[in-house]
Amino acid sequence: MNNKQELLAPASDVKSFYTACFRGADAIYMGLEKFNARSMAKNFTLEEYIDCIKYAHRLGKKVYLTLNTIIFSKEVKEALNLIYELYKVGLDAVILQDIGLATKIHEIFPDLNMHASTQMSVYSLEQVNFLKSLGFSRVVLARELTIDEIEYICKNTDVEIEVFVHGALCVCLSGQCLLSSTIGSRSANQGMCAQPCRMKYSLINKSKNKTICTNKYLLSKKDIFGIEMIDKLKKAGVYSFKIEGRNRSLEYIGCTVAKYRRALDNYKITDNDIKQLSQVFLRQSKSYGYLNGIEYKKSITDISPKNTGLFLGKVITKKGPYVKIKLSENIGLHDGFEIYDADTNKILYSSIITGIKNDANKTVTKLDVGQYAWIGDVNKKISSNSIIYKTSSKTLSNEYSYIEKLKPTFNVKITISEGQKLKAESSVFDKNIVTHTEYIPQVAINNVANKDTVNNAFQKTCDEAINFLIQDIKIEGKLYVPVSKLNELRRQHIANVLNTLDENLNIHKCIDSKDIMTKINDLDNNLNDISSIKLDKNCNDKTLYIYKYDVNFNYDFKNYKRIYIMINDIISNKESIINHFTNMETKFFIVIPNYTGKNVSKYINNNLEELVKLGVVAGILIGSFEHINLCKYLKNKYNIKLIADYSFNIYNIYSAKFFKELGFDGITLSNEVTDENVEYISKIIDTEIVDNYITVMTSRYCVIGAFEQNRNDFSNKCNKPCINNKFVIQDKYSKEYAIVTDFYDCIMKIVGKISTSSKCKNISIRKCIL
Repeated sequence: MNNKQELLAPASDVKSFYTACFRGADAIYMGLEKFNARSMAKNFTLEEYIDCIKYAHRLGKKVYLTLNTIIFSKEVKEALNLIYELYKVGLDAVILQDIGLATKIHEIFPDLNMHASTQMSVYSLEQVNFLKSLGFSRVVLARELTIDEIEYICKNTDVEIEVFVHGALCVCLSGQCLLSSTIGSRSANQGMCAQPCRMKYSLINKSKNKTICTNKYLLSKKDIFGIEMIDKLKKAGVYSFKIEGRNRSLEYIGCTVAKYRRALDNYKITDNDIKQLSQVFLRQSKSYGYLNGIEYKKSITDISPKNTGLFLGKVITKKGPYVKIKLSENIGLHDGFEIYDADTNKILYSSIITGIKNDANKTVTKLDVGQYAWIGDVNKKISSNSIIYKTSSKTLSNEYSYIEKLKPTFNVKITISEGQKLKAESSVFDKNIVTHTEYIPQVAINNVANKDTVNNAFQKTCDEAINFLIQDIKIEGKLYVPVSKLNELRRQHIANVLNTLDENLNIHKCIDSKDIMTKINDLDNNLNDISSIKLDKNCNDKTLYIYKYDVNFNYDFKNYKRIYIMINDIISNKESIINHFTNMETKFFIVIPNYTGKNVSKYINNNLEELVKLGVVAGILIGSFEHINLCKYLKNKYNIKLIADYSFNIYNIYSAKFFKELGFDGITLSNEVTDENVEYISKIIDTEIVDNYITVMTSRYCVIGAFEQNRNDFSNKCNKPCINNKFVIQDKYSKEYAIVTDFYDCIMKIVGKISTSSKCKNISIRKCIL
């Protein structure tokens, strides 16, 4: 693994790409117009992307393709064709969520680096090493991990570890959110998240018929602000430091990259650095995310789910179109501001500053912190004590929106000899690049070529991709050379240098185009072969998933093909569950969910085999690659079945084939999978889909702990009211979502009600009990 740590910046268009390069990014991650998790960003055309790869490589920087959405079967070929176009010019890596697509990339482009996206929900060493075995060279860890947990992974693997250090933080484990698609058919896994977590909800204790809080941003997480944690993360062994923000402004890209460049280069981070980072985007106040430990209420935005910037002051009075405040920050004309009601936190007014007066009623263009200011124009009634935030700074915007295109510089020697073609020479990658023009200098009658003329001609590179540093100019005799011919020599030499540069910077040396295209085109045959399969079965069997097992409830299991029981319920009620199933013909499946904390993971490692040996366990429903090797071992030893849960996001035939070849007996599909793809997949492996209830969010943050127990962070203890009470959150349309907790590790699941519309006849239907 490379020991040099990397600063990885986002880019959504060419301007932000150049800004990231200029401000010091080592690598840039960016998407095309399809198949990336920020589909609502501007993104790049294929032609723009190719140019950016060449530009970055000339500067010694890297480009990573964000192909981090789930792909349907018919889309895989298109995705691979796009990768091939970028692969040919030296794409450095592709960031992936879809395991099926990853298998095809590794097969067709074996030397292309694959990075496991944070959308793959990787939170453990076992997951990291399992992905390494599949060909991944880097893993972007889940944003829910603490520095200690990150360090443990880094110290025990040689896979490159990438960590988000700044930017937006989802309340749900990335890749596990189905709330957006459940509410409005906009899939977060396909880059179309409607951000329902940024909406207001109420928290209700259904057992006591008590409303804990009403109409609050219960799920809206503050951004990660990790610049003060850089030294700890470096010592922990993190390789790549990632800034989130492909939907953010140009000044945000410029400022964050510049500040984190300073931090990684061991410069002291000043209060002004912190203030500027806060000004370009801040959701109310700084948060370390999970880096310094789990934050609860402290990590949630109270007043607004969007950028608030910096606190500017409270309204003292209003006069005409002006409000008076005592400044907590400097202000200037054209800065942005928002006014909030002090009691309700409702936004009262949002605009830019179009007028400033000092306390002497004199019009000014700026005022400093501590002074009294009259800010206009505020054409709305505003009460005293209303709160004003400075949402943008015109000065900061001007500073960090500045872009300079960086260029590599090469030495050049120019030789002008009588009877010889004009010649320019440069050394590129130890190769001597020589350029001749057809023009042959003649003996001068009047205008004699001199070094100043030649030098001037070779300095005309402001619109070129490289610069020249004149190393030597030889003019042998009194010769005449038109300036136009010198310009021609310069242009031809630049083209030759760039060709050599790009050829040597293309990291993929052995490209067999015919073989690659044959493999890509074979995908059509795969689909046709599967389409032609005819299944005799018309099953529509039912399976039953129990979210919270109640030993006092009289379950009727006789009509179900499989019974799923959560591992944490088995921990709590092992004896009752075992006794119940010992006397039954039906056996049950142990559920290992998509996220298992330290306590549950320890129980699984120490007790799972003993549970299986009892003879009442038919198999395991597993939700992540954590514990995958243990489950495969138990399958082979005890002939139990393995089912992959919908948290794996299996959307195409290649993912289905992967799990079948891995030894799984069946899979569960997300409610986001279309009927066409359900039909394809059901012909490959035993398939089920979910009806009635589905987990729409999984989080290490608990809304009950934050708002019912009033926990600010992990230092506050919780009385765990979730054990004996049922809680829900309710949206503004009065739709309720159940909260199911793993109280051993304080993992929260939010469960929503759905109804499958699938007409496929070759699948099982999963029913759930809350």
